[in-house]
Amino acid sequence: MIENRRWVLRECFDPFVEVKTQGPSIEFLGRRVCASYGMGEAAYDIRLAEPATLIAGRMVFGLSIEHIRVPDRLRARCDDKSTNLRIGLRVAGRAEPGWHGRLTLELMYVPVEGGPSTLLLPAGWGVAAMEFAQLAGFSGSYDGKYQGATSIQEAS
Repeated sequence: MIENRRWVLRECFDPFVEVKTQGPSIEFLGRRVCASYGMGEAAYDIRLAEPATLIAGRMVFGLSIEHIRVPDRLRARCDDKSTNLRIGLRVAGRAEPGWHGRLTLELMYVPVEGGPSTLLLPAGWGVAAMEFAQLAGFSGSYDGKYQGATSIQEAS
């Protein structure tokens, strides 16, 4: 079951944005494109902390602005936002029960037809929809190497 109750998610994000908010925009194929962030209908849209330069077919890491705290009975994962899919941006990220920190995101750019070979995203870009799934039982809190992350965490 997806957990999207505002009173639960309010405790998961710092800062917490109560309503969907328009973020910065970029120029893409001759038009302005803007990705929202904040509390949505079924997920919370997180933002990119620093500008990112994405090159076609390559993956780069990004970091969430939000400090995220995952309750013990939930698991979190990032889902692509439709605005981002329409410009060729794919995002992945996940967090285990009990994890907290700023989330490292894997960003991949696959240009749409006619799209540029490089995509520049500004800080504050609404990068991913974070969904929480409720666990059937308590499996224990996360206590791994990525706990309390404040910067991009690469595999070690």
